[in-house]
Amino acid sequence: MAVCMTDAYLIGTGEGWMGGGQMYSFDRAFRELFAEAQTEILIAVYIFTSSASDVLSLITDALKRGLQVCLIVNDLLNTDHNRGLRQHLPELLQLGLKLWTFEPVHGMDAQATYLHGKLLVADRKKALIGSFNLTGKAINNNHEVGVVVDGKAADQAGKAFQSLLKYPLVKRVYSV
Repeated sequence: MAVCMTDAYLIGTGEGWMGGGQMYSFDRAFRELFAEAQTEILIAVYIFTSSASDVLSLITDALKRGLQVCLIVNDLLNTDHNRGLRQHLPELLQLGLKLWTFEPVHGMDAQATYLHGKLLVADRKKALIGSFNLTGKAINNNHEVGVVVDGKAADQAGKAFQSLLKYPLVKRVYSV
Protein backbone atom coordinates (compact mmCIF):
# COMPACT_ATOMS: atom_id res chain seq x y z
CA MET A 1 0.00 0.00 0.00
CA ALA A 2 1.42 3.38 -0.97
CA VAL A 3 1.48 6.05 1.69
CA CYS A 4 1.61 9.79 1.06
CA MET A 5 4.17 11.52 3.22
CA THR A 6 3.70 14.99 4.56
CA ASP A 7 7.43 15.54 5.03
CA ALA A 8 10.67 13.66 4.47
CA TYR A 9 14.33 14.55 4.57
CA LEU A 10 17.58 12.76 3.84
CA ILE A 11 20.12 11.90 6.51
CA GLY A 12 23.61 10.51 6.17
CA THR A 13 27.05 9.84 7.54
CA GLY A 14 30.41 10.03 5.83
CA GLU A 15 32.29 12.92 4.27
CA GLY A 16 31.16 11.98 0.77
CA TRP A 17 27.49 12.41 1.61
CA MET A 18 27.85 15.20 4.12
CA GLY A 19 30.46 17.36 2.35
CA GLY A 20 27.93 19.07 0.12
CA GLY A 21 25.68 20.09 3.00
CA GLN A 22 22.67 18.47 1.34
CA MET A 23 21.85 16.13 4.21
CA TYR A 24 21.07 16.14 7.89
CA SER A 25 23.56 14.12 9.93
CA PHE A 26 22.49 10.70 11.17
CA ASP A 27 23.60 11.66 14.68
CA ARG A 28 21.49 14.83 14.72
CA ALA A 29 18.39 13.06 13.38
CA PHE A 30 18.74 10.21 15.87
CA ARG A 31 19.12 12.63 18.80
CA GLU A 32 16.13 14.70 17.68
CA LEU A 33 13.86 11.68 17.37
CA PHE A 34 14.81 10.53 20.87
CA ALA A 35 14.38 14.05 22.30
CA GLU A 36 10.96 14.54 20.67
CA ALA A 37 9.59 11.14 21.68
CA GLN A 38 7.08 11.26 24.53
CA THR A 39 5.75 7.70 24.74
CA GLU A 40 7.70 5.13 22.72
CA ILE A 41 10.77 4.37 20.64
CA LEU A 42 10.77 1.33 18.34
CA ILE A 43 14.10 0.12 16.91
CA ALA A 44 14.84 -2.74 14.51
CA VAL A 45 18.43 -3.31 13.44
CA TYR A 46 20.77 -5.96 12.06
CA ILE A 47 23.82 -5.19 14.23
CA PHE A 48 24.06 -3.14 17.45
CA THR A 49 27.47 -2.94 19.12
CA SER A 50 28.65 -1.21 22.26
CA SER A 51 30.75 1.10 20.05
CA ALA A 52 27.46 2.93 19.41
CA SER A 53 27.74 4.24 22.97
CA ASP A 54 25.82 7.45 22.20
CA VAL A 55 22.84 5.36 21.11
CA LEU A 56 23.09 3.24 24.27
CA SER A 57 23.02 6.48 26.28
CA LEU A 58 19.98 7.73 24.37
CA ILE A 59 18.15 4.47 25.09
CA THR A 60 19.12 4.58 28.77
CA ASP A 61 17.95 8.19 29.08
CA ALA A 62 14.67 7.42 27.29
CA LEU A 63 13.97 4.52 29.66
CA LYS A 64 14.73 6.75 32.65
CA ARG A 65 12.28 9.33 31.25
CA GLY A 66 9.60 6.65 31.32
CA LEU A 67 9.43 5.97 27.58
CA GLN A 68 8.69 2.49 26.32
CA VAL A 69 11.68 1.38 24.26
CA CYS A 70 11.32 -1.73 22.10
CA LEU A 71 14.35 -3.20 20.34
CA ILE A 72 14.64 -6.05 17.82
CA VAL A 73 18.17 -7.17 16.92
CA ASN A 74 19.10 -9.85 14.39
CA ASP A 75 20.60 -12.96 16.02
CA LEU A 76 21.18 -11.05 19.26
CA LEU A 77 22.24 -13.97 21.41
CA ASN A 78 24.37 -15.91 18.94
CA THR A 79 26.68 -13.57 17.04
CA ASP A 80 29.90 -11.84 17.99
CA HIS A 81 28.57 -8.68 16.33
CA ASN A 82 26.22 -8.06 19.25
CA ARG A 83 28.50 -9.26 22.07
CA GLY A 84 29.27 -5.72 23.30
CA LEU A 85 25.58 -4.84 23.41
CA ARG A 86 24.82 -7.97 25.44
CA GLN A 87 27.04 -6.62 28.25
CA HIS A 88 24.68 -3.65 28.65
CA LEU A 89 21.43 -5.58 28.41
CA PRO A 90 20.97 -6.56 32.08
CA GLU A 91 20.89 -2.88 33.07
CA LEU A 92 18.68 -1.90 30.12
CA LEU A 93 16.26 -4.75 30.79
CA GLN A 94 16.08 -3.73 34.44
CA LEU A 95 15.21 -0.19 33.32
CA GLY A 96 12.34 -1.61 31.25
CA LEU A 97 13.74 -2.24 27.77
CA LYS A 98 11.49 -4.55 25.77
CA LEU A 99 13.82 -6.76 23.77
CA TRP A 100 13.45 -9.28 20.97
CA THR A 101 15.87 -11.30 18.88
CA PHE A 102 15.26 -12.23 15.27
CA GLU A 103 16.52 -15.81 15.11
CA PRO A 104 17.58 -16.21 11.49
CA VAL A 105 17.52 -19.35 9.43
CA HIS A 106 21.19 -19.72 8.51
CA GLY A 107 22.43 -20.99 5.19
CA MET A 108 23.59 -20.01 1.77
CA ASP A 109 20.50 -21.17 -0.07
CA ALA A 110 17.34 -19.29 -0.91
CA GLN A 111 15.86 -20.28 2.46
CA ALA A 112 18.32 -18.15 4.47
CA THR A 113 16.58 -15.22 6.12
CA TYR A 114 17.80 -12.40 8.35
CA LEU A 115 16.49 -9.17 9.82
CA HIS A 116 18.49 -6.71 7.76
CA GLY A 117 16.15 -3.70 7.80
CA LYS A 118 17.04 -0.70 9.93
CA LEU A 119 14.23 1.33 11.48
CA LEU A 120 13.64 3.76 14.33
CA VAL A 121 10.11 5.00 15.06
CA ALA A 122 9.35 7.75 17.58
CA ASP A 123 5.75 7.86 18.86
CA ARG A 124 4.64 6.64 15.42
CA LYS A 125 4.89 10.28 14.38
CA LYS A 126 8.39 10.19 12.89
CA ALA A 127 10.44 7.31 11.54
CA LEU A 128 14.05 7.00 10.45
CA ILE A 129 14.64 4.35 7.79
CA GLY A 130 18.09 3.72 6.37
CA SER A 131 21.17 1.64 5.71
CA PHE A 132 22.78 2.17 9.11
CA ASN A 133 23.63 -0.46 11.69
CA LEU A 134 24.07 0.77 15.24
CA THR A 135 27.85 0.59 15.33
CA GLY A 136 30.51 3.20 15.87
CA LYS A 137 31.82 2.53 12.37
CA ALA A 138 28.41 3.04 10.75
CA ILE A 139 27.80 6.25 12.67
CA ASN A 140 31.29 7.74 12.40
CA ASN A 141 33.05 6.29 9.34
CA ASN A 142 30.77 4.64 6.82
CA HIS A 143 28.83 6.36 4.09
CA GLU A 144 25.30 5.55 5.22
CA VAL A 145 22.09 7.10 3.96
CA GLY A 146 18.54 7.21 5.23
CA VAL A 147 15.34 9.17 5.30
CA VAL A 148 13.22 10.58 8.11
CA VAL A 149 9.48 10.57 7.43
CA ASP A 150 6.50 11.72 9.42
CA GLY A 151 2.73 11.45 9.37
CA LYS A 152 1.07 8.40 7.85
CA ALA A 153 4.38 6.90 6.71
CA ALA A 154 5.72 6.98 10.28
CA ASP A 155 2.53 5.41 11.58
CA GLN A 156 2.81 2.70 8.93
CA ALA A 157 6.42 2.06 10.03
CA GLY A 158 5.18 1.58 13.60
CA LYS A 159 2.55 -0.89 12.39
CA ALA A 160 5.20 -2.76 10.38
CA PHE A 161 7.32 -3.02 13.54
CA GLN A 162 4.35 -4.44 15.47
CA SER A 163 3.72 -6.90 12.65
CA LEU A 164 7.35 -8.06 12.78
CA LEU A 165 6.93 -8.91 16.47
CA LYS A 166 4.39 -11.55 15.43
CA TYR A 167 6.75 -13.21 12.93
CA PRO A 168 7.71 -16.75 14.05
CA LEU A 169 11.46 -16.05 13.99
CA VAL A 170 11.13 -13.13 16.43
CA LYS A 171 11.49 -14.20 20.08
CA ARG A 172 11.14 -12.09 23.22
CA VAL A 173 14.25 -11.86 25.41
CA TYR A 174 13.68 -11.42 29.15
CA SER A 175 17.23 -11.92 30.42
CA VAL A 176 20.76 -12.48 29.17
